[in-house]
Amino acid sequence: MPIMVDVSELPAPLALILRPWGGVLETAAAGMGENVRTVAANAAASLWRRVVMMPPIEQGLAKALSASAELAAELNQGDPGPASVRNQALGAFDTLVALLREARPNARAKGLGLGW
Repeated sequence: MPIMVDVSELPAPLALILRPWGGVLETAAAGMGENVRTVAANAAASLWRRVVMMPPIEQGLAKALSASAELAAELNQGDPGPASVRNQALGAFDTLVALLREARPNARAKGLGLGW
């Protein structure tokens, strides 16, 4: 399956954080809801530790997490998820990716040498 959301234009540290989230949104099957939730939560926590959270990025992150949780709930019901639920999750994720193109590393990331 081709990757629908491209993170290659993001700085490398952000692309590494987001690639697993995008992949699980695209490929998760019935019964994999917990995997979707875990990967999304881990990516969100990593972003919080690396990015200056401006309101648009914070809101985009919240929407992407919420849409991922909706997909996870559908998958846990044994349904591979209607295309619309998956598409909504991918759309929210894509919006987050677009917002992160303007993201700046926070002081902690700079201290770790992860600036971009």
